[in-house]
Amino acid sequence: EFYCIRDHDAEVSCNGFLFFGSSLPPIVHLDKKERKSFELLYMMFEEEFETKDHIQGEMLLVLLKRLLIKSTRLARKNLDAPIQQSSLDIIRRFNLLVEEHFREKHKVSDYAEMLDKSPKSLANLFLKYNSKSPLKIISERICLEAQRLLMFSDKTLAVIAEELGFSEVSHFSRFFKKHTGLAPATFKKQYNEKQSRYSDMNNL
Repeated sequence: EFYCIRDHDAEVSCNGFLFFGSSLPPIVHLDKKERKSFELLYMMFEEEFETKDHIQGEMLLVLLKRLLIKSTRLARKNLDAPIQQSSLDIIRRFNLLVEEHFREKHKVSDYAEMLDKSPKSLANLFLKYNSKSPLKIISERICLEAQRLLMFSDKTLAVIAEELGFSEVSHFSRFFKKHTGLAPATFKKQYNEKQSRYSDMNNL
């Protein structure tokens, strides 16, 4: 509510890149100059949180925008090759479409059609600028949601499979095992056992 990334994307250009993108966040390494810059920005945040007046919110918005823009620039620098704005826009739009449709659309061709691109041209674009293929990004997002549902809900495998767009539980199970190395039931059992051990340790 304080700063909606979707509503303010035109200002900071991070939607579908830093946020609502791949299941795993981009990792960047800061040099000495960049580290100092972020440390100064952090100090400005701390100072502003201690200043209680009617314009505090506006100042925090300015600082947050600066943080997001700096982070987006660093993430773009970290790509395998310099990227043109038009190519970046396609990658961002693809990531946003995956976030919106991964439960029902599992094929690269589905997203290529929405982007008015061929699956091959989309794959070539990601091959040039991204370490992950479009299919891997889709699969990782589906798998992440499957793991979340298995860990934090009591839904059956049949319900989870249906919610994630699989016509058969067996198809979902094969997909999940391919990407995690574990069958869904085994993954859930191991998670529950781990939580139980943590609970027992905390009760000692």
